[in-house]
Order: sequence, then C-alpha cells, then structure tokens
Amino acid sequence: MSKAFLKDDLPNEPFIVPPLADLPPGTPNRVTPRGLKLLEEKRAALEAEIERWRAEHAESDPAVPVPAVLYERLNDVQKRIAEAEVAPPPAAPTDVVQFGATVVVEGIGGEFAGERWRFTIVGVDEAAEFWEDDLVAFTAPIAQAVLGRKRGDEVRFSIEGRKQHLRIVGVAYGSDDGS
Repeated sequence: MSKAFLKDDLPNEPFIVPPLADLPPGTPNRVTPRGLKLLEEKRAALEAEIERWRAEHAESDPAVPVPAVLYERLNDVQKRIAEAEVAPPPAAPTDVVQFGATVVVEGIGGEFAGERWRFTIVGVDEAAEFWEDDLVAFTAPIAQAVLGRKRGDEVRFSIEGRKQHLRIVGVAYGSDDGS
C-alpha cells in the first residue's frame, strides 16, 4: 500500500477549533454591528490559520492536508455571515427592550430579591464569545422574558427549573449604560 494513504504519517498536532454557538433551527441570525464585525474577524483568523498551515507544511510534506475542522469552521462562519441580519439600535430613544438594548433588572422576590444585573442583548455568537462582558444571547431565557417589555415591567421566567421574578429598571441603547 502506498505510504501516502497511511494515517500514521499525519502530524499529531492537537487542533482545537471551538464550534459556533447554537442557533435554534429556523431562528434568524440577528447580530449587532459589532457582532458582524467579530464574525468577519473570526473568518479572517480562520483563513489566516489555513494559510499558516499550508505554509508550515509546504516544504516538509505538501501532501499533508489542512485539517478538515478548519474548513468546517470557516464554512460555518461564512454561513453565519451570509445569514446575518444586522439589527442597528432604534433611531429614537425608547424604554422598550429590543435587540441590542442594555437592560438593568432587579430581583423582586426569592433568592435574588434586591439584586441588580446589567446585560446587553446580542446575537448568539457575540454572547458566546464574550459572555464575561455581560452579553446575553437574544435566545436566552432572560432575554426572551424582557424583549418587547419596557422599563417598570415585571417579568417571570425559569432558568433550570428555578422561577425568577424581575423588574426592568433600566433600558438603554448605545453608550448609555441603562441605569
């Protein structure tokens, strides 16, 4: 058998390319302008990684294929970009929670009574990438509970079987912080 077809000849370098965040079937890929920019940067990084791989292996063994996972991720990102629906902030100030809003909520009862949280509702990829920045996907239960509601409204929803009761105390767009 030709050595060209033996798996033993492939490099044993670990390759970890995280998958994209889940987007439920039939759900539009809503993104903020920042979210679209981040997807485009991810695409450029994957394209650069593919070229780096090719250049690294061109001299030593040009027959070594680029790991399929890189092409799969690149295709995933390109599809997300193609399907992206950019949702700019509202043209006029509003107290209604919409995609892109920074929302401040306060726990009314139960284990979170009196606690406040601030989060911004963004696309699934932006939230998954930067969850530590208080970015919440529009598909998340808390986002679904507050979307379409306004400052002063109370909302109820469940997370992992635990019922939550919150009041919306702030809604802002852009650089305003929602408080």
